[in-house]
Amino acid sequence: MTRAVLYLTISILSGVAAQLILKRGTGQVSLHLVDWWDVGTFFRVVFGNLALISYGFLAVVSAFTWVWAVASIDISVALPVTIGLLFVLVMLGAWLFLGEAMSVAKAVGAGLILLGIVTIVLRG
Repeated sequence: MTRAVLYLTISILSGVAAQLILKRGTGQVSLHLVDWWDVGTFFRVVFGNLALISYGFLAVVSAFTWVWAVASIDISVALPVTIGLLFVLVMLGAWLFLGEAMSVAKAVGAGLILLGIVTIVLRG
């Protein structure tokens, strides 16, 4: 079970990092100006942006460690814990690292999500 918790933790943290890096990376490129049907332009934009490459790598890490985690943890526990922590940690990371606004409503919502996670883990 402890190895599964480690995989779940890696999946969550790499997922959070991937989302924050993606947000930062898309701000470096004018994606709306890219002709996505031009294959050469597409590859120059995607593979010329370290943030987008990092996002892809972290997304793959998150997916593989998720698969390994749910092999040993009940999906009825793993999925709500993962999704809930992703919501809360991405919101916190966006506030701390990207300068996004944190409101009372967001903080209360995050607190309720965490309360739900604790309830599931303790009663699940």
